[in-house]
Amino acid sequence: MGIAYTLLLDKYQASDSMRLFVMMGVLGALTTWSTFSMEAVLMLNYGEYFKAGIYLFLTFFLCLSSFFVGMRLSA
Repeated sequence: MGIAYTLLLDKYQASDSMRLFVMMGVLGALTTWSTFSMEAVLMLNYGEYFKAGIYLFLTFFLCLSSFFVGMRLSA
C-alpha cells in the first residue's frame, strides 16, 4: 500500500478521489479477501474441517443475505 500511495501521490499526481478508490476500494478488498482465504486455508491445514466449513458457509451466506436485504430495503 505504501508503494501504491507514493506512486499515486508523487509520480501520477492522482486526485484525492482516485487515491481513495485505489487505496480503500481495490487494495482494501484484496487484503480482506487475502485474510479470509488465509484463515480458511489455515483451518484446513490444521485439520479443522468442520470449523472451516462453517466459517466458509456462514461468511458467504451472511454476506449474500445482507446484500440482498440491503437491496430490498432500499427499493
